[in-house]
Amino acid sequence: MSAVSYLLVCLRRCRELRFIAHRDDHPKTWIGNGVGSVAIESPSAQVVIFNESGTSRLTSGRELRFTNAYRWSLVGQRVVRLEHLRFGPNRPVYLFDLAPKDESTWASVTPHHCRYDLYSVRLKLGQDAVSLLWMIVGPGKREEIECVYSFRVPDSPSQQFYSKLSA
Repeated sequence: MSAVSYLLVCLRRCRELRFIAHRDDHPKTWIGNGVGSVAIESPSAQVVIFNESGTSRLTSGRELRFTNAYRWSLVGQRVVRLEHLRFGPNRPVYLFDLAPKDESTWASVTPHHCRYDLYSVRLKLGQDAVSLLWMIVGPGKREEIECVYSFRVPDSPSQQFYSKLSA
């Protein structure tokens, strides 16, 4: 299986997310963590859409609900594009093209510019999750957001047993 095919298979398995956000050198205003669910759509063999929803908690204790929609699309033999669908699927916001660095690591080819800030990502494929590290750098800003997308896990020991039998 090619690296791109394997990445798309892993992305289709994601069901839950957890993230932690932190800053290196500024007052701790945007620091926190969150949890949520991921509903997957796959309108074609080359596209996976994440519909995320959940709750984040800032270190101040304030809780915020969030929703996000991201589209992962095959755009070359070794390139996957990540877009944010905040304006809908017909008006995506281009974020990155990602390319493999090794068999389990992908990285943004070039950073995404948002005003004065640069966004880049590193993606790691694990046995039971996909980890996406966002790095944001700009004047007065140095943040990281580590997001872990967990694969679906059988709900009960009997489901785990029957899953092993059918494999």
